[in-house]
Amino acid sequence: MAAITEIEGNQTGLVPGLFVSPEQQIENVRVWNRLRSWGFTEANFEQARAQLPTITRPTRHLNTLVLVPDLDTVRRTFEELWLVAAAQHVSHSRSGWLKSDAKHLRLRSGISHRPGLRWEVIKLGANPGKAPADVPTTMVAHAGVLAAAVHFPKWIQAMDGGDIPFVWLAGYQYSDAIRKPWRSVPYLLGTGSPPEVFLATGADDDLGNGCWAVPVRWEC
Repeated sequence: MAAITEIEGNQTGLVPGLFVSPEQQIENVRVWNRLRSWGFTEANFEQARAQLPTITRPTRHLNTLVLVPDLDTVRRTFEELWLVAAAQHVSHSRSGWLKSDAKHLRLRSGISHRPGLRWEVIKLGANPGKAPADVPTTMVAHAGVLAAAVHFPKWIQAMDGGDIPFVWLAGYQYSDAIRKPWRSVPYLLGTGSPPEVFLATGADDDLGNGCWAVPVRWEC
Protein backbone atom coordinates (compact mmCIF):
# COMPACT_ATOMS: atom_id res chain seq x y z
CA MET A 1 0.00 0.00 0.00
CA ALA A 2 1.26 3.46 -0.81
CA ALA A 3 1.87 5.76 2.10
CA ILE A 4 -0.76 8.40 2.79
CA THR A 5 0.77 11.85 3.05
CA GLU A 6 -0.73 15.05 4.39
CA ILE A 7 -2.43 17.08 1.64
CA GLU A 8 -3.88 20.03 3.49
CA GLY A 9 -4.33 21.50 6.95
CA ASN A 10 -2.47 23.80 9.29
CA GLN A 11 0.80 23.12 11.02
CA THR A 12 -0.31 23.43 14.65
CA GLY A 13 0.11 19.74 15.39
CA LEU A 14 -2.30 17.23 16.87
CA VAL A 15 -4.21 18.37 19.93
CA PRO A 16 -2.62 16.46 22.85
CA GLY A 17 -4.71 13.72 24.40
CA LEU A 18 -7.58 13.64 21.91
CA PHE A 19 -6.49 10.58 19.95
CA VAL A 20 -5.22 7.10 20.76
CA SER A 21 -2.56 5.20 18.82
CA PRO A 22 -3.37 2.97 15.85
CA GLU A 23 -2.14 0.01 17.87
CA GLN A 24 -4.67 0.81 20.60
CA GLN A 25 -7.39 1.13 17.97
CA ILE A 26 -6.70 -2.41 16.80
CA GLU A 27 -7.11 -3.64 20.37
CA ASN A 28 -10.29 -1.57 20.75
CA VAL A 29 -11.90 -3.17 17.72
CA ARG A 30 -10.71 -6.60 18.83
CA VAL A 31 -12.60 -6.17 22.12
CA TRP A 32 -15.78 -4.79 20.52
CA ASN A 33 -15.63 -7.48 17.86
CA ARG A 34 -15.78 -10.10 20.60
CA LEU A 35 -18.43 -8.36 22.70
CA ARG A 36 -20.68 -7.34 19.81
CA SER A 37 -20.10 -10.31 17.46
CA TRP A 38 -18.97 -8.17 14.54
CA GLY A 39 -17.48 -11.15 12.71
CA PHE A 40 -13.89 -10.06 12.09
CA THR A 41 -11.20 -12.74 12.21
CA GLU A 42 -7.72 -12.71 13.65
CA ALA A 43 -6.43 -12.57 10.08
CA ASN A 44 -8.31 -9.28 9.62
CA PHE A 45 -6.55 -7.81 12.65
CA GLU A 46 -3.14 -9.06 11.55
CA GLN A 47 -3.65 -7.53 8.13
CA ALA A 48 -4.54 -4.19 9.72
CA ARG A 49 -1.42 -4.35 11.88
CA ALA A 50 0.77 -5.29 8.92
CA GLN A 51 -0.33 -2.16 7.05
CA LEU A 52 0.87 0.26 9.72
CA PRO A 53 4.55 0.47 8.66
CA THR A 54 3.45 1.62 5.18
CA ILE A 55 1.25 4.47 6.43
CA THR A 56 2.52 7.98 7.10
CA ARG A 57 0.76 8.97 10.30
CA PRO A 58 -0.87 12.42 10.33
CA THR A 59 0.70 15.18 12.39
CA ARG A 60 -1.56 18.14 11.64
CA HIS A 61 -4.39 19.68 13.61
CA LEU A 62 -7.41 17.32 13.87
CA ASN A 63 -6.04 14.99 11.18
CA THR A 64 -5.89 11.44 12.48
CA LEU A 65 -5.55 7.82 11.41
CA VAL A 66 -8.72 5.84 12.14
CA LEU A 67 -9.37 2.09 12.00
CA VAL A 68 -12.86 1.82 10.52
CA PRO A 69 -14.87 -1.39 10.99
CA ASP A 70 -17.46 -1.63 8.22
CA LEU A 71 -19.91 -4.42 9.05
CA ASP A 72 -22.11 -6.38 6.66
CA THR A 73 -24.61 -3.59 5.98
CA VAL A 74 -24.74 0.20 6.09
CA ARG A 75 -27.44 0.03 8.74
CA ARG A 76 -25.62 -2.36 11.05
CA THR A 77 -22.39 -0.39 10.77
CA PHE A 78 -24.19 2.85 11.66
CA GLU A 79 -26.10 1.34 14.59
CA GLU A 80 -23.24 -0.62 16.10
CA LEU A 81 -20.75 2.25 15.96
CA TRP A 82 -23.29 4.64 17.47
CA LEU A 83 -24.09 2.21 20.32
CA VAL A 84 -20.41 1.77 21.20
CA ALA A 85 -19.71 5.50 20.95
CA ALA A 86 -22.72 6.42 23.08
CA ALA A 87 -21.72 3.96 25.80
CA GLN A 88 -18.47 5.85 26.42
CA HIS A 89 -20.19 9.01 27.65
CA VAL A 90 -22.06 9.83 30.83
CA SER A 91 -24.99 11.02 28.73
CA HIS A 92 -26.03 10.45 25.16
CA SER A 93 -29.04 11.21 23.03
CA ARG A 94 -30.30 10.62 19.53
CA SER A 95 -33.11 12.30 17.66
CA GLY A 96 -36.20 10.17 17.99
CA TRP A 97 -36.93 10.38 14.27
CA LEU A 98 -33.45 9.20 13.21
CA LYS A 99 -33.92 5.75 11.69
CA SER A 100 -31.30 3.71 9.87
CA ASP A 101 -33.33 1.45 7.59
CA ALA A 102 -32.86 1.74 3.83
CA LYS A 103 -35.90 4.01 3.48
CA HIS A 104 -34.25 6.62 5.69
CA LEU A 105 -30.45 6.23 5.61
CA ARG A 106 -28.10 5.54 2.73
CA LEU A 107 -24.61 6.34 1.52
CA ARG A 108 -24.26 9.28 -0.81
CA SER A 109 -24.42 8.39 -4.50
CA GLY A 110 -20.95 7.38 -5.64
CA ILE A 111 -19.90 5.84 -2.30
CA SER A 112 -19.85 2.04 -2.05
CA HIS A 113 -20.28 0.01 1.11
CA ARG A 114 -17.39 -2.46 1.43
CA PRO A 115 -17.41 -4.57 4.61
CA GLY A 116 -14.05 -5.05 6.31
CA LEU A 117 -11.41 -3.32 8.42
CA ARG A 118 -9.69 -0.37 6.80
CA TRP A 119 -7.45 2.51 7.78
CA GLU A 120 -8.53 6.00 6.83
CA VAL A 121 -6.80 9.31 7.36
CA ILE A 122 -9.62 11.63 8.39
CA LYS A 123 -9.42 15.39 8.64
CA LEU A 124 -11.97 16.02 11.38
CA GLY A 125 -11.75 19.81 11.07
CA ALA A 126 -12.08 20.02 7.29
CA ASN A 127 -14.34 22.49 5.49
CA PRO A 128 -15.34 24.66 8.44
CA GLY A 129 -18.44 26.69 7.68
CA LYS A 130 -19.24 24.75 4.51
CA ALA A 131 -22.53 22.99 3.87
CA PRO A 132 -22.31 19.19 3.51
CA ALA A 133 -23.79 19.34 0.00
CA ASP A 134 -20.92 21.59 -1.15
CA VAL A 135 -18.15 19.06 -0.40
CA PRO A 136 -17.33 16.55 -3.18
CA THR A 137 -18.66 13.04 -2.68
CA THR A 138 -15.26 11.50 -3.37
CA MET A 139 -13.86 13.09 -0.21
CA VAL A 140 -16.58 13.05 2.45
CA ALA A 141 -16.32 10.71 5.45
CA HIS A 142 -19.18 8.62 6.81
CA ALA A 143 -18.62 5.49 8.97
CA GLY A 144 -15.11 6.77 9.67
CA VAL A 145 -16.50 9.70 11.65
CA LEU A 146 -18.54 7.32 13.81
CA ALA A 147 -15.46 5.14 14.21
CA ALA A 148 -13.51 8.22 15.34
CA ALA A 149 -16.22 8.87 17.94
CA VAL A 150 -15.79 5.30 19.14
CA HIS A 151 -11.99 5.45 19.40
CA PHE A 152 -11.67 9.06 20.58
CA PRO A 153 -14.29 9.99 23.22
CA LYS A 154 -12.04 12.84 24.39
CA TRP A 155 -12.34 14.39 20.93
CA ILE A 156 -16.12 14.40 21.28
CA GLN A 157 -15.89 15.89 24.77
CA ALA A 158 -13.53 18.64 23.57
CA MET A 159 -15.89 19.89 20.85
CA ASP A 160 -16.54 23.61 21.23
CA GLY A 161 -17.75 24.70 17.81
CA GLY A 162 -14.51 26.60 17.34
CA ASP A 163 -11.02 25.09 17.38
CA ILE A 164 -12.68 21.68 17.63
CA PRO A 165 -15.86 21.93 15.55
CA PHE A 166 -18.96 19.78 15.61
CA VAL A 167 -19.09 17.41 12.63
CA TRP A 168 -21.35 16.39 9.77
CA LEU A 169 -21.35 12.75 8.59
CA ALA A 170 -21.68 13.96 5.02
CA GLY A 171 -21.07 10.59 3.37
CA TYR A 172 -24.56 9.65 4.54
CA GLN A 173 -27.88 10.96 3.28
CA TYR A 174 -31.03 10.94 5.38
CA SER A 175 -34.65 11.18 4.27
CA ASP A 176 -37.51 12.30 6.49
CA ALA A 177 -40.87 14.02 6.33
CA ILE A 178 -39.43 17.41 7.30
CA ARG A 179 -37.30 18.12 4.22
CA LYS A 180 -37.16 17.04 0.60
CA PRO A 181 -36.18 13.37 0.18
CA TRP A 182 -32.52 12.68 0.88
CA ARG A 183 -31.70 16.30 1.70
CA SER A 184 -30.70 15.70 5.34
CA VAL A 185 -27.36 14.63 6.83
CA PRO A 186 -26.54 13.12 10.24
CA TYR A 187 -24.28 15.08 12.58
CA LEU A 188 -22.42 14.56 15.86
CA LEU A 189 -22.22 17.10 18.63
CA GLY A 190 -20.35 16.66 21.90
CA THR A 191 -19.73 18.39 25.20
CA GLY A 192 -17.34 17.77 28.03
CA SER A 193 -19.20 18.64 31.24
CA PRO A 194 -20.79 16.23 31.80
CA PRO A 195 -19.42 14.10 28.94
CA GLU A 196 -22.25 13.97 26.40
CA VAL A 197 -22.68 13.03 22.75
CA PHE A 198 -25.65 13.81 20.50
CA LEU A 199 -26.65 12.29 17.15
CA ALA A 200 -29.20 14.09 14.98
CA THR A 201 -29.77 15.31 11.41
CA GLY A 202 -29.74 18.67 9.66
CA ALA A 203 -30.26 20.08 6.19
CA ASP A 204 -27.51 19.31 3.68
CA ASP A 205 -27.30 22.99 2.71
CA ASP A 206 -26.90 24.21 6.31
CA LEU A 207 -23.71 26.23 6.84
CA GLY A 208 -23.87 25.60 10.60
CA ASN A 209 -22.96 29.17 11.58
CA GLY A 210 -19.29 28.32 11.15
CA CYS A 211 -19.39 25.89 14.11
CA TRP A 212 -19.37 22.73 12.01
CA ALA A 213 -16.84 20.85 9.92
CA VAL A 214 -17.40 18.43 7.04
CA PRO A 215 -14.72 15.76 7.61
CA VAL A 216 -12.96 14.27 4.60
CA ARG A 217 -11.02 11.04 4.29
CA TRP A 218 -8.20 9.35 2.44
CA GLU A 219 -8.23 5.58 2.45
CA CYS A 220 -4.94 3.85 3.14
